Amino acid sequence: MIEYYIVFFLALLAQLYPVKSNYHYKKRLFFTFFPLFIFGALRVDFGNDYSKYKYYFESINGFENLASVDQHMEIGYAWLNFFMPNFRTLLILTSLLMCSAYATLFYKMVKPNYLWFAVFLLFLSGDKTIFFQLSSMRNGIVISLLILSLGLIQNRKIFPFAIITLISYFIHTSALLFFPLAYIIGSNKEFTRKDALIWIIIIFQALTLSIFSFLDKASLFIATYFERYVSVIGYMKEAALNSSDSIIAIVSSLFLLITTFYYSLTTRLNPIENTILKISLLFLISYLLGALSARASQYYIIFFIISAISIFTKWKYKLLRDGYIVITTLFLGYGFFVVWMGSQWFAYKDYHSLLGKYLLNLD
Repeated sequence: MIEYYIVFFLALLAQLYPVKSNYHYKKRLFFTFFPLFIFGALRVDFGNDYSKYKYYFESINGFENLASVDQHMEIGYAWLNFFMPNFRTLLILTSLLMCSAYATLFYKMVKPNYLWFAVFLLFLSGDKTIFFQLSSMRNGIVISLLILSLGLIQNRKIFPFAIITLISYFIHTSALLFFPLAYIIGSNKEFTRKDALIWIIIIFQALTLSIFSFLDKASLFIATYFERYVSVIGYMKEAALNSSDSIIAIVSSLFLLITTFYYSLTTRLNPIENTILKISLLFLISYLLGALSARASQYYIIFFIISAISIFTKWKYKLLRDGYIVITTLFLGYGFFVVWMGSQWFAYKDYHSLLGKYLLNLD
């Protein structure tokens, strides 16, 4: 993991680059994300799914019927593998797409003076924002496409957004749930008291939902129609058994939700800020569903980060603002260092790269 911390440090160091114009800001963003791009582009044996993705790529050209290689892989991802000249190109593509999506979003939504804080939160939540995207490459691709489609959500361009959703669906089926949900929720209209009341009702229902009963029913459905997710459901059930982590997640997300409602009702936001803030609520409310939070939090975490930056820079109530930022930092840090790195599924202690052990693998 020391390589990750080095990349983190270099990204923060890039914030010293002076910004006097948009051109300079773009250069700062390049210096910020280039080390992360290299980190992802040169990765070898990265995470639990690396060998499976590599084997799939090597097998794809040996079959006339692409779908016959692995029925668990979507046909769009199969064609993507077919057209890539080698597996390394695919790794470079996923790393480039991830970094480009984040850089584009930061350029549009984060002022240069606060880019350091956005970078800090991005790396602090690296289990969801970085490692997950690079390890689960299909998910990484579609999440990047969702980020790049933010303008379509804000401007309510349903037809082009539907096309991107369909394309993403053929890369990973989960896009069919999380893309439309982001579009439906992400209205650019002002957040009102009526909206807050609706969200409070949703929160109450989420808190009273029987998670294990739902998961048991979901397991049967998934085993029948989406066999490849059976192991994911099993992992989520196991994660839900850790009551202390669940309580911390629920209490923290409740505080952040309520504070966000108050911020939205007391602060004038522009249309794009309204869209991002509403989508960020999906990230927070996912934690009230316990084990069901994993995938939703990975899709919507970046919108929560941007929303947190907005609160940090715009809210006039200093005490609530500072409390929000402290809880956010502790919440993301606990998830990264305690829950994720302490999990039996943690597979990133040793980083291997194309350059070899002595140049990048310092563990």
